[in-house]
Amino acid sequence: MITDRIRAARAARSDAEQARQRELEAQAAAETARKQREEAEKAIPRAERDAERAERELEQAQRGSVHVIEQHLARARSLASSDFARQPVDQAQRSLARSFLYASSTNAAQVLTALASTDPIAGAWHAAGDAARTLLNRVGDEGLMDSVYAQIDAQEIESWRGFVERIHQMAGER
Repeated sequence: MITDRIRAARAARSDAEQARQRELEAQAAAETARKQREEAEKAIPRAERDAERAERELEQAQRGSVHVIEQHLARARSLASSDFARQPVDQAQRSLARSFLYASSTNAAQVLTALASTDPIAGAWHAAGDAARTLLNRVGDEGLMDSVYAQIDAQEIESWRGFVERIHQMAGER
């Protein structure tokens, strides 16, 4: 019928107008996206420079931390090789050292802290180890460069070995 053809024509015109509207919206969205892409691309060089600068600053800070730990280790090495290291310790310290080495105590951390606080050499080794462990624990927060991580790990191991060696000396074993 005639009315069906008129309705079909109107529907076709409406479909065409809706399609044209969607096309205009798509063109506007594409233009907006193109502008955003161009702005983002313009920002890339600056962002890369900022990232490189931040990486250099982080590396410098990490190397500074390595230097601080090295100063702690130098102090511990100096004390460990001094005349003080060869002086006998009192019975209470000797007992505490033996307790740390051989007692299956649940308060080992307290004994370790007591040893570090009562003996300057053990304290120096412990301070170096604490500084190294603190930095190693920050790995998850900011990440460490592999070379820096290896240095700090080696420093932490050296400090622990020095600490344990001093405890053996205090226990009268060396």
